[in-house]
Amino acid sequence: MTGNAKSSFGTKFYLVPDGQTITGGLVAEMIKTGKPKISRGMQDVTTHDSAGGAEEVIPEGTYKVEPFTITIHYVANSTIDQALILAMTGGALQDFEIHEKGAAGLIKTPGSGYISDYGPDDAEVRGKQTATFTVTPTGALTAKSAVA
Repeated sequence: MTGNAKSSFGTKFYLVPDGQTITGGLVAEMIKTGKPKISRGMQDVTTHDSAGGAEEVIPEGTYKVEPFTITIHYVANSTIDQALILAMTGGALQDFEIHEKGAAGLIKTPGSGYISDYGPDDAEVRGKQTATFTVTPTGALTAKSAVA
């Protein structure tokens, strides 16, 4: 049996305009949340005399926190619908936190970013109304810490 497996049920996502109190920004009825991943580009430094003709690389000086998406139940003109439209069209920086289960209880991962995409998903005959939005982080993620 795997002793480190954790259920993702109960994960919470908070989103507020930059500088506001995060606790007031719970995104209700979230179905699925992506997680911010970090990546670093590589620069090709291969030369004509590289050993064995193998490509050689060095890491770029900066890394990137990748955009991630969140899916929610969609209700047209609801409070969250209006807030996401405003965040997307207004272009204002948003603060976010993801609360999830960690090794020793709940942890939070805070960061800042922009809503770079928002809208309702396709309406299927045998489906429910959902919407997806994309958060494009800017800067570094703050260190994970215990949820108070």
